[in-house]
Amino acid sequence: MPDVHYGKGATVGSVIAMRGAVCPAAVGVDIGCGMSTVRTSLTDRDLPDDLSRLRSKIEQAIPVGRGMHDAPVEPGKLYGLPTAGWDDFWSRFDDVADAVKFRQDRATKQMGTLGGGNHFVEVCVDGEGAVWLMLHSGSRNIGKELA
Repeated sequence: MPDVHYGKGATVGSVIAMRGAVCPAAVGVDIGCGMSTVRTSLTDRDLPDDLSRLRSKIEQAIPVGRGMHDAPVEPGKLYGLPTAGWDDFWSRFDDVADAVKFRQDRATKQMGTLGGGNHFVEVCVDGEGAVWLMLHSGSRNIGKELA
């Protein structure tokens, strides 16, 4: 239950027991949304007093709203993820619902983007002074189209 916000038909993150069926609208339109936090090696003493330059750098690196990268993203190269398995991952797009199958090109350009609405990247400091990055990302409209 990533963020439990109001969706269309149900609260995003709702759990509904069903047999032999999936009802995308029951989980709202933000299918695939999620939240994650990563502790960095930084402490609050490493941060400048004015975070505006850091914010600008984050905004330059991560497209938001309807924005996307100019070309398909190769996650292994861009994010240092393992390169194996991505061809298989994208080949399975052929098995998704016809209503969204044509969105594969857009999806390949939206890897590593934020989306709009209530999605965000946040720089946080915990009680011990450790710096964390928190992310809430979404399905980038495919969830809405599918629902």
